[in-house]
Amino acid sequence: MKIACDDYKAKIRAWVHAPPRFEPAVPESLPHFGCRRFSSYAEMNAWKREYRRAIARAGGVRWKP
Repeated sequence: MKIACDDYKAKIRAWVHAPPRFEPAVPESLPHFGCRRFSSYAEMNAWKREYRRAIARAGGVRWKP
């Protein structure tokens, strides 16, 4: 599909005609991430710190191709 150089809405029409497809990456090895409630930001930050440490101990996150 040829697009004229002076047509400012050509990119939008091109996307409508053939929308780009983005496949999101899917993690394979995340520790369980359940519903949690925190009584303070300090408690939430402590939980996040421990969650990141658990990911680091497991060798990081592996992604499905």
